[in-house]
Amino acid sequence: MVSENDFALKPYAGFLLVAPSLKVMYCPTTKVACSSIKMLLAKASGTYDQSRLDRLISPHMARSQTIHELGVSGLTKLIDM
Repeated sequence: MVSENDFALKPYAGFLLVAPSLKVMYCPTTKVACSSIKMLLAKASGTYDQSRLDRLISPHMARSQTIHELGVSGLTKLIDM
């Protein structure tokens, strides 16, 4: 068993996203298909919540960018597991 002190990904745990049902961990990388990959993971894991879109969309946010909101994607940060 690995202790919390030995956890190698600890510095990145706030950035890494996890889709536990798919057994996938993803490290978002800006401007490298990040939105597409998050959407793919959210839909594949069944956590995508389209009903939250209308509450999030503002004049400053495109509909395609709402996937970056954890409430929409349903993905979990590693640190929150």
